[in-house]
Amino acid sequence: MGMYRTDSESQEDHPRKKSICNKCCAWGSLAVCIVLLLILLAGVIFFAFLQGNLPEIRIQRLDVRRLNVSNTKSSTLLTAIFELRMNATNKNSKIGLSYSKLIVDVVSEDVSVGRTEVPPFYQQPHSMHVFKVTTGVSKSQVTWYDAKDLKDNSKRHLMVIDAVFKGKLTFVINGNKVNTFPFKVACQDIDQSEIDAGHAPKCDVKISLFRYSIDRSTC
Repeated sequence: MGMYRTDSESQEDHPRKKSICNKCCAWGSLAVCIVLLLILLAGVIFFAFLQGNLPEIRIQRLDVRRLNVSNTKSSTLLTAIFELRMNATNKNSKIGLSYSKLIVDVVSEDVSVGRTEVPPFYQQPHSMHVFKVTTGVSKSQVTWYDAKDLKDNSKRHLMVIDAVFKGKLTFVINGNKVNTFPFKVACQDIDQSEIDAGHAPKCDVKISLFRYSIDRSTC
């Protein structure tokens, strides 16, 4: 005679199956979370590794090639040419660095003295790269006081500038491009007299996961 399951036995099995299903879902969710956390951790570690292998960038020379001030009835006009000699050092012996076009803004005494571009270039592992930045303004309107300060500081080689470079930096390992990041170099309070004395001030170099944070960050 066949065995038949009673209604009461079926009702007892239903919560048991539901419990097993809930446990499977919970373990599955936990496994996915663990995998995502491991991926995130690996990404953070890799990003920290790249941060530790950023180039060292210094200003070797600062020259004011021209600085003229003219006055009209209603305004004071500045014409200036600034020249920077930069040194980028890649200390890593296995990672090459590919720089995109860099946009450079130079400010002195809160007065903009021009924007220019540095062409793209590649830097071999464990190497130095020297490049020149020339920027200037022509008949830019400034206050009389700012113009006087700039002219006096230029004559005495006491010019102080801020220079900011923005672009993208690509890490190259074994000839393969690994990652490209928004890239910023901030050279703050660069004192011409210190450079003339033989010092090469170091700039602050950053990469970011997001372009927004590079664009919004201050010098």
